[in-house]
Amino acid sequence: MSINLVKLKLEDILARFDSNEKHVSVITRTTKNGWQPMLAWNPIDILAIPYDDVSDPTERLELFMTQQKNAGRLVIGYLSYDVGCILHNVTLHTQDDLRTPLAYVMGFANWISFDAATSSVHAGSDSFEDEIAHIMARPFTKIPLKMYRKGLSPSWSQESYNQAYARVHDYIEAGDIYQANLTHRLEGTTDVRGIDIFRKVSADSHADFQSYIGGDNFEIISASPERFVRIADGTIQTMPVKGTRGRGANRGKDNLLRRDLETSLKDKAELDMITDLMRNDLGMISKIGSVKVVERRVLTKYPTLWHAHSEIRATLRDDISPIAALISLMPGGSITGCPKKRAIEIIDKVEATRRGVYTGSIFTINPSGELDSNIAIRTMIKKSDKIYLSVGGGVVYDSTQIQEYKESLQKAASFLHIDS
Repeated sequence: MSINLVKLKLEDILARFDSNEKHVSVITRTTKNGWQPMLAWNPIDILAIPYDDVSDPTERLELFMTQQKNAGRLVIGYLSYDVGCILHNVTLHTQDDLRTPLAYVMGFANWISFDAATSSVHAGSDSFEDEIAHIMARPFTKIPLKMYRKGLSPSWSQESYNQAYARVHDYIEAGDIYQANLTHRLEGTTDVRGIDIFRKVSADSHADFQSYIGGDNFEIISASPERFVRIADGTIQTMPVKGTRGRGANRGKDNLLRRDLETSLKDKAELDMITDLMRNDLGMISKIGSVKVVERRVLTKYPTLWHAHSEIRATLRDDISPIAALISLMPGGSITGCPKKRAIEIIDKVEATRRGVYTGSIFTINPSGELDSNIAIRTMIKKSDKIYLSVGGGVVYDSTQIQEYKESLQKAASFLHIDS
């Protein structure tokens, strides 16, 4: 069976997958600024740390990464938000109703990487190219027109959100924190495969850190716009996002919304706080004097949103591995608040359920040791026919409850608008 392996397209392969392909894992992007697109399935090795394990996972993850690197394998997986809570010695009291693993990482001997016009097959087994050819001989499966049986809707009432917001604002007024990221969850049901939801979201969202992970009894569909950490050749980079506006219906309205974000002192202050937090976090794992704020505030447009981000770079210390560096920075400052530990404690007091994968980090490490990761926002969890999508935003002293709630729902647009 013959096939042009150089001309493979990610969508063409995903459209032909069936139950023979286990633990399918995808990372992809829409511009050159995102991560390297890759596709893998049927891993050789899996490390799944249970949701209720409260011990530091660093040594187990480092050992796993070393084993995979020595075998020349690609690693794709995630660290949950809860990993960072453990490292900050915060005991969580919120309900963990989804019970997805604390960390879930897979080692792949075979995978495909994609560039703008070409693909590269990385075959650790002699049969991989034949396997691809058999997959491509199957019929192309169209994306279903109807994504959801019951559309996504907030699990919290407006009153419950308002009460949680008021509690967070009280902590800010009392001087406990300067900022906290308050989130809530949307829920629905679907008869569609998670991989098909991902195909639709990926085509529509234009996010640079998209990912799909098919786990054991759960699926993750992520359309994140935010890079968390990239580590390559000893340089560590992070790009926190703070500041959101919807897109306008016409050019004039769109320019007004962009200008509103650009001139907002509140949004600028939020980003400045988180930039300083992340700069300090990087300082703990970087060579002295190497931490630099490369970009203070950059505005980027997406199909449904405007976002603002900064960029910080540093030189990683020689005694810290990429995975240890990633773990040490968990959870990301842009989705906790400032100061980080106190914000985590307050989040646990006011939110209804455990975050789990949401606001954790999906990451990949290639055999050379290069790591890239996102902040798992705009991220759906699918379990059986149930779907869960959490949204949120940073609350500061001069926030308003109505605007924060509206902004949180705007962030769900890439998932809400895909249903016919």
